[in-house]
Amino acid sequence: MLIDRTNVLSTPSRALVVVTYNVHGGVGLDGRTDITRVGDVLARLDPDIVALQEVLSAHPGARGGQVAELAERLGMHPVLGTTMCRDAGPYGNAILSRLPIVDASCFDLSVEGREPRCLMRVVLEHEGRRLMVMNTHLGVRVRERHAQLGRCAHLLDEVAGDDVPLVVMGDFNSWLPRGDVLGKLRARFGGQPAPRSYPVRRPLLALDRIWTRPAVLLREVHAYASNETRIASDHLPVWARLAPLRALA
Repeated sequence: MLIDRTNVLSTPSRALVVVTYNVHGGVGLDGRTDITRVGDVLARLDPDIVALQEVLSAHPGARGGQVAELAERLGMHPVLGTTMCRDAGPYGNAILSRLPIVDASCFDLSVEGREPRCLMRVVLEHEGRRLMVMNTHLGVRVRERHAQLGRCAHLLDEVAGDDVPLVVMGDFNSWLPRGDVLGKLRARFGGQPAPRSYPVRRPLLALDRIWTRPAVLLREVHAYASNETRIASDHLPVWARLAPLRALA
């Protein structure tokens, strides 16, 4: 079922809704693989842009795959950020957007001996303005994340100009009260809100983040907890409402 967005698209200066969601390969807490449950969760949030982590796509030349299924369900354009190939298909990150995609690229963040990682970047168009969106999933070890965030910080300086509003989303895997690797991002974005999103049944850790530049672009941010989200994945989705781009100076 596709969502009818005719009225939404005709609404002037609409505040965009963005979501970051680690979908755990569609494997729920009951051990069952069912990406339709993730689709149900996202449909309720009715987002304009979705950053996915731990998601499968189809083998080249094959039809289907989790990314394609979610994109069709939501009426969105998919961009892949594959980091590895598994028997079930290419695996990694993806961005879904209902906004026109102007440009897309992917940067390697892999650390030798660890699981491959990447930083996705897409440039979108909305209300006559550009919006840059980045999506990543950092490693589980502190030294690994330090190296990856150093690369992210360099890329932010290199490819994200101050004249284009920016949204950075993903699973940053940072939970330590000391030795926080997110300092490089806080230095650029400030101390933006970080709702707890993991584990789903008793969220204690703010692993999944949404950062914006300028800071006033971020109107509100929440972790979405419901009966559906508590079984669809091991992470809660985190969603945010952005200020209308036309309202930015």
